[in-house]
Amino acid sequence: MVMDFVADAVAQAEIEMFTEPMADGQLRCRLENERCHVTREVSVAAGREDEFWAGSLLYHLMLNAQQFSSCDDFADWLDETECKLPEDQAKAKYEQLEKDQKSLEFILGPALYSDVMAQLEISQAISNAWPGR
Repeated sequence: MVMDFVADAVAQAEIEMFTEPMADGQLRCRLENERCHVTREVSVAAGREDEFWAGSLLYHLMLNAQQFSSCDDFADWLDETECKLPEDQAKAKYEQLEKDQKSLEFILGPALYSDVMAQLEISQAISNAWPGR
């Protein structure tokens, strides 16, 4: 499966995820290994909480890191994404992307981070080349 690299990264980095339900239907998730921990609050569709695992959050962080890395700066990101949010909200979103990129690199370590990001691009290329897409 194309997404096996995410499960492999979770295993290789020895990442565990701990979740805590929140009042507003979100989950507070903590990814943790011997290097560090990363905490994020995420929305998960009702009844699908059991399907959400460490790889789900790791994949989300990978997509954010990829988006952050593809832009030179905030102005480039605004242009690239055609973001229509008010500037303060857009800036907060951009800064969260930067935090996610740094958190991902820290929890995986530099070598695994580079490998995983390359595998993400490969999986996206395969997915985009799939007939009927």
